[in-house]
Order: sequence, then C-alpha cells, then structure tokens
Amino acid sequence: MVSPLGSLWCQLTLLISCALAPVWVSADLAPAPTSYGGITLLDGPVMPGSQEPLYLEVVLNMVPTSYILQVMPLNGTFYVLPQHLGVIGIALSNPSEERYLALDSIHDLNYRYDVALQQLHVTVAPHLLNMSLQSYRSDRSRTPQAQASLGALLNYDMYMTLDERGEYDLAASTAMRAFADNHVVENTGLLRAASSGDNDSYTRLDTHWTWSSQDDLLTVIAGDVISGGLSWTRATRLGGVQLRRNFALQPELVTQPLPAFFGEAALPSQVELYVEGQRQYNGEVLPGAYRIDSTPSVSGLSQAQMVLTDALGRTTVQDFSFYSSPRLLQKGLSDFSLEAGSVRQLYGTDSFSYRDQLVASASLRHGLSDTLTLESHAEGDDQLAAAGVGALFTLGGAGLFSGAWAQSSGRQADGRQQTLGYNWSRHGVTVDYSLQRSFGNYRDIASRDGRPPAERTERLLLGVGSSASGRVSLNYSRLDRLEEESYRSVGASYSRRLFSGVTLFVNASRELGNGEGYSLYAGLSVSLGGRVNGGVSANRSRDGGSQQAAYLSRGVSADGGTGWGLQMQRSENVDYLQADALYRGDNAQIGGGIRSLPSGESAFGDLSGSFIWMADAPQSIFPAREVSDSFALVSTNGIADVPVLLENRPIGRTNKQGYYLLTGLGAYRGNQVSIDPLQLPSSIQFDRQSVLAVPAERAGVRVGFGLRQVRAVLLTLHDHAGKAMALGSRVLQDGKTLAIVGHDGQVYVEDLPTHSAVIVDKADAGSCAVDVVLPEKMDGISAIGPLICRDQP
Repeated sequence: MVSPLGSLWCQLTLLISCALAPVWVSADLAPAPTSYGGITLLDGPVMPGSQEPLYLEVVLNMVPTSYILQVMPLNGTFYVLPQHLGVIGIALSNPSEERYLALDSIHDLNYRYDVALQQLHVTVAPHLLNMSLQSYRSDRSRTPQAQASLGALLNYDMYMTLDERGEYDLAASTAMRAFADNHVVENTGLLRAASSGDNDSYTRLDTHWTWSSQDDLLTVIAGDVISGGLSWTRATRLGGVQLRRNFALQPELVTQPLPAFFGEAALPSQVELYVEGQRQYNGEVLPGAYRIDSTPSVSGLSQAQMVLTDALGRTTVQDFSFYSSPRLLQKGLSDFSLEAGSVRQLYGTDSFSYRDQLVASASLRHGLSDTLTLESHAEGDDQLAAAGVGALFTLGGAGLFSGAWAQSSGRQADGRQQTLGYNWSRHGVTVDYSLQRSFGNYRDIASRDGRPPAERTERLLLGVGSSASGRVSLNYSRLDRLEEESYRSVGASYSRRLFSGVTLFVNASRELGNGEGYSLYAGLSVSLGGRVNGGVSANRSRDGGSQQAAYLSRGVSADGGTGWGLQMQRSENVDYLQADALYRGDNAQIGGGIRSLPSGESAFGDLSGSFIWMADAPQSIFPAREVSDSFALVSTNGIADVPVLLENRPIGRTNKQGYYLLTGLGAYRGNQVSIDPLQLPSSIQFDRQSVLAVPAERAGVRVGFGLRQVRAVLLTLHDHAGKAMALGSRVLQDGKTLAIVGHDGQVYVEDLPTHSAVIVDKADAGSCAVDVVLPEKMDGISAIGPLICRDQP
C-alpha cells in the first residue's frame, strides 16, 4: 500500500516529467544540472522509444543524495545518460560511447526501484565510487587561549647545615618575577653564607625578559639565554637576544608525523583503529576511500588494526605496520632558533662576566616529508665560523636513521665533524646506536671557554624484554678526548618485577683498555603502598671495595602532606646514617633531618616557598609553595572557607578574605578549577561551579565563580481573611515583579531592604499591600510570616 506521502511524491514527479520531457526531446545535449533549494535535478534528452521518463531520488550505497535523476524505462531496463553517473559519484571503468546507458550493463552495479518513495537505490563496488578522499583524525582538544594577570612573585629555597661544632653553611636561591599578559621579567640569584665568613656572597644567575605569542608559536627572550641547538651541536650561554619557535605554547599540537591509515568502504560503516591493542579512533565513514590520522601513542615499529563494520553488520579487519618517532617533524612543519649576543663566562661564580666579542647562531629543522626531516646549524664569532647540515629519515619499518656533517674554519679551527645514528624498537626490543667524530681542529663557540668537541663519542644500546617478563640490556660506550686517555666500557643490566610491588635489578660494567676495572651492583626495591617505598642494594668493585645500602621512605603528595625518610649506607671505612622529614603545606615547604658520618654528626634544614602579589588583590601578599611554573588566584568575592577543587580533587579552602592561591598548574593547558556547592550556605549563590583556568607560562591568572551573598527570605502571605494568598499572585515593588506566590501562600524573595513595603497583585483579582521587616542578622534563608496583606482600594 502506498502512503499519502509516497502518492504525493509520485504525482509531483509525474508533473515534473510531463512538464520537462517535451522541452528536451529534440535537444542534442543534456543541460547543466539545475539546483532547487539544495536538490539538484539531472535532466536531459529523452531516449527515443522509451516509456515516460521517471525522476527519482538517488540513494547511493545506502546514503541519500541530493540528486533527482532522470531515468528512462525500456523493456524492463532503466537507461540513463552516462554523464549523469559521474555527477552522482559513479566512475565507469570503461566509459560508454553510447548516448544512453543501460544500468544492467554496468559490471559491479546493482539497483532497485522503490515505487512508493520514488527512489532509485544504487549499490556499486568501492572502485566505482568517484568521491574525494575522506579524512578523519583522532579527537584532540584545541589549545585554549592563555591569560595572565598583572602580578609579581619571589621564589626562595634556603638550605642550611649545622655541625656539632656549631659551624653552619647557608645557601639560598631566589627568583624574582613580574608578569602581565604575555610578558615575563625574571631575575635569579644564589646567596651563600658560612660561619667562617669566607664564602659570603651573592651571585646573579640569569636576568631576562620573555615575550610569547601563542597563536604564532614564537618566543622572544632578551637577556641571559641558552642558545638553541640540535643533537649534534652544543649549546652556549649568552647575554643577548633569542627568537625561537616554541611548540610548548600549544601543548595539544602534535609535531611528529601522524600515522595515516587508508581504506575503502562500500557502505556507510563504523571504523575502529587499534594501535598495539589500544583503540585510537572510533567513528563513522561514508562510502568511498577514507584516511584516518591517529595521534601516535607509541614510538618505534608498531602494529595497527583497522576494523570496518558496514551497515549490514559485515566486519573486515586490515593489518598495518608503521614506524613512529618524536624526533621527526610533520611535513611542512619547521622549528628554529636564532640568537645573537656575548658568551657568558664563569656562570655561577661571577655575576657579570661576558666576552667582548659578538657571536651569533642559528638552528633550523624542517619536515620535508613525513619520513624525512632536514636540519641545519650555523654559528660564529670574530675568530671562527662553523656550519653543518643533517637529516633524519625512516625507511619503512627499518627504523630511524640520522646523519650530520659540519665544518669549521678560522684561527686554529679548521676541521670537520661527522655524526651517524640509528634507532629501532618493537615490542620491547630496542637498538640504539650513535657515533660522532671530529677531525682536524674542529671547534665551535662553546670551545672558546670550555673543552673542544670530543674526537670520538660512541654509544650502543641493545635491550629486550619488559618489566613483567624481565628486561635485559647491553651497552657499549667510548669517549676519546684530545690529550686524554681513551675511555671504553661495556655493561649489562637486568631488571624484573618479581611480584606486586617488588622489583629486582642487577648491573655489571667493565672498563676496557689499561684500567680494566669492573663493578657489580644489585638491589631490590619494594613498594609497600601508601606512598611508602623501601629498598636494599650492594655493589662491589675490582679493587675489593664494597658498599651496602638500605632505605625506607614515605613520599609527599603533590597536593601536600607529610613525608619522611631513613637511609643507611655502610662501606669498609665509612658508616652513613640519615633521618629526615618533610612537610608540604599551602604556604611553604619545610624539611629537616640529621645525618651521621665518621667525621661527626650534623643537622640540616630546608625551607622553600614564595610570596605573591596580584593586582587583582592589591592589598594582599600571599605566601605559597614555590611556584616553578604557573598558578591561579581563586577568588570567592570575600566569602571565606569555600572548598576549592583541582581536577575534582579537594585542594584547599579560601582564607578570611576569600582567596586561595592554587599552585602547580600547567601552562597553556586547561586546568579545571571548581568549588563544592554542597558545602556552601543556602544564602550564597554562584554563577558557575567550575572554571577552565589557562595560565600563561610562569604567570598567574585570577579565577572567579561569581559568588555572592544574598538576603533571602521565605515569606508566608495571607489575605485579610487569614487564608493563604492565591497561587500565582505576583509580588511587586516599584512596579517590578519580584516573585510569584507558590503553594500555601509562600514566596521566595531576595535582597529586600530591612524595611520595605510590597504590593501583591492577587491572582483572584484585586491587590493588597504588606509591610516586611527583616531581622538585622540573617543566617541562611529566614522564614517570615504569616503576614497579613491589606486590601487596597
């Protein structure tokens, strides 16, 4: 039986066909497709001798389309214009030269005519689908825009030792920082003092201004900087300016190539992607070719499976292997660092020692393709120039290969450096090799005030296994320096988790060459739960020296709390004992302990924390834990003792002024800060329960929830007869509606003056007035009444 909708559609298509058929019966060419409100009509000349043409909605491989196709029946067969098939997304492997094409003659094509719905259901094999490649990616949250309020802070960390003779040594590190928007100015220093007075001093370490652009991934630093570099170059401390790419400004950005997996679907399908047994993607795909880009969760050679389930419930599985490495860059992605300034000298002992000569350096990495990343570096001063190029590439599943060549020239600086590397890993098996050699008098900027590059640096690591089954690794290392004896060594290590919480580890190493020394080391580590860990170890060397050690400790939670530790170490001539405790609070961290050595006993203590000022609370200085990265000033608008949560973990309560200083936040990341509304008094309202705090690097941001205290009352209103006010009556003040009367004459009203008169517009006609007098002190919602509402004339 045909539905009314189907009958209407039949009549409509019949009218369209009757109106349009005579127009094109004598035309030589099919007209261009015509769109009507999102529906595209594919019309053309009618085939001579055919029956009345049909105009049918096309459903291609179970997916509705926006096309109405002209179909010409003849002797039980449907004919169409070949060019129309291309428009709806069907590509013919052998294009027909016939003007009209019978659908029955197309291989791998089936169709069905739905008379009731006037639809043509066409099903073709995937290779006949002429559709653009569909691209899908694993869901990744977008990096939110970071913010920073105006503020300043002082970090401090003081460490003091006191021996049994009363002599002390004090060392204190400080970091002063000011920030606003995307600007940060910071100065760090080190203070030393001793009872002898010989080493009392203050040394400036670093002073710099930093500006960052999160959208452009750029950071500019002026002041003391560390030059950027590559794996085959050496960094240098400079006093100058630096411009560099900073991918940390968008933590969600994946810089390494994304493994791409391709497939084809004949019908609408559900696709699941598994990498090493873990699901990385789950979603729907339309008929045709598709591509899925998955965020790499592993590195090295990995196995992936793509499970495709079509609309009919049929499942197919495809296996892939790919090699992923975080050292590669995505195609088209670039990383760079540019510096210019003077080389810093005597860092840590002299505050303002810089070389007079100007130096400059530049480093660049570029992803030429997803399998090839190119590198280049150049640096120089008035006495030397050095430059080099390198590359990292993969060859299928064969691993990651790397190589670099550099040349230097100048005063006693003519030479070259060559670097080779290889890395491969799969299912717990690791092979890692690197070799770097310098020839002639190869020199770089770091050589001016330090050692020249080593003549040969070589390292080989072979590993197999896992922590559960046991992991074995073998290593070889070699270091040749100018005018120094060559050092070579081999070693082996074994570790295994014996059972829950207990791990065994053994290590052996031996020097090759003249020394031929060796050492053996073995131990057990035990996790006892509740952040309590312990362990024992022993080692022995070739010269007969031996040492035994044991420890037991309880770690401190990142959210705060107490911890302690006990250590004991015994060797032939030295017995060492130490006991310590640590407390981490909201305002500071303090620790101390005692230790015993053959030379005597001593005590030590450590105090670290910070003092913070924010323009959002200009009258307050907030003591807090040491702030290494970013923080938030939580404000509850003067309401004290409000529970604050970080990522749904209770973290603290606001102080008497309604503030809580929340440290340990990740820069440029969304940190969910919330309050617990169930512990708020009923008189307190809020606009939002949680806020996504996104502070800039080494800066702070204000977080508020719109808390406010309201004077709320529950009035019970009666009319002049003593009956409850009618349901739905309106309570007015100054012509504005304050509330609607509910059941039993009760009405909830906020922020009324202590003495006020309100008008009640009664639901059963008429109005009345009532005087409301509130108590001076209100705790929660006060119930007042019943109050008699006086009728108004």
